[in-house]
Amino acid sequence: MTTKLPKSRALATAMGLDKYQTGKPCKRGHNSPRWTSSNECIACAEARSDRHLKAAHGLVARYRRAHPEAVPAEIDYDGIVAVYRRREDTNDDGLLVTLAIPPSLGGMVEPSNLILVDRSTLKAKETVEEALTEVLVSYDDPLGVLREHRHGFMDLTADLPDGLGERLLNHVTALAEQL
Repeated sequence: MTTKLPKSRALATAMGLDKYQTGKPCKRGHNSPRWTSSNECIACAEARSDRHLKAAHGLVARYRRAHPEAVPAEIDYDGIVAVYRRREDTNDDGLLVTLAIPPSLGGMVEPSNLILVDRSTLKAKETVEEALTEVLVSYDDPLGVLREHRHGFMDLTADLPDGLGERLLNHVTALAEQL
């Protein structure tokens, strides 16, 4: 059963919904629902996200070509399995295994990059990753932006555990220095 979306942002907000449908195309011609939080057309948001992800992958590929030592020669399967076993040993179904530094920002699937987080931490981490990826691909001087707004980015990472925010920020800064 499909729920009909309200036509106004105000009504969607009042109903506690995350999207609404105006019935009118956006400025790019999409006749897609809009996010209540930002008023952005969902099709535009997805297209922007795809562009940023493709651009970030290109930056990472350039970095890896310039720094082959950054790519491990072999995958440490035993170490990866050990991280998943550690999660099982906690008996906490709310914990998830994720990458501290995601592939879109140059992270590798290796034991030193795997961490255990709860769902709220994962959501906060994804928000930080999205902001950092946008800086890398949308600004002519990403290193300058990262340096100028370092305190703001540190505030954004405040909800992340054990220095994870600083680790992400330092990694992205090193990546930006290579551009």
